[in-house]
Amino acid sequence: SKPLMVKLTPNVTSIGDFAFQYCGALESVTFSGDVGSIGYGAFRNCDALESVTFSGNVGNIGSDAFRNCDGLKTVTFSGDVDIIGSGAFWSCSALDTVTFSGDVGSIGDDAFWGCGALDTVTFSGNVGSIGGRAFYSCDALKTLTFSGNVTSIGDFAFQYCTALTTIYVPASMSDEKIAMIETALKSSGLSGVKIERSA
Repeated sequence: SKPLMVKLTPNVTSIGDFAFQYCGALESVTFSGDVGSIGYGAFRNCDALESVTFSGNVGNIGSDAFRNCDGLKTVTFSGDVDIIGSGAFWSCSALDTVTFSGDVGSIGDDAFWGCGALDTVTFSGNVGSIGGRAFYSCDALKTLTFSGNVTSIGDFAFQYCTALTTIYVPASMSDEKIAMIETALKSSGLSGVKIERSA
């Protein structure tokens, strides 16, 4: 079958449950405008899918929305994201780059569980909550950057992120927030990770 690249116009504001599940020819998806919701399992097991781009703001990415998209390499959020559901990118084993250019409301439990190629995650805005086991077993993850504030981080969020060496935070981040990050690292069994304030 021919490769399929889907560019959704701004008037497409929601994707239903299981809409593209097992669509083996789908290689890229671009959302040109704001997206209210992406349903449960909407792109699950789209094995050829390599890139997903959100050009506007995103409301809710449903649970398991991109689960087991084994070929997915890059996900780009150009605007704000309200909710990334539990297991949304579960076991996307080729995913190496996730870019959050705006604010993030919440990242659900297990959202990036087992994304073994993921090496850098950058939050350019504020982050509300990062759920339990959100980056569980992302064993290539080396650096995590918070350019804004982060409100809460769940237990075991970084469990088995054995390559993680440095978390960058803004100079303005309070000692209480840094202590919270340290607690999250301890709950994940990590020691020796440097938390560096930007100049």
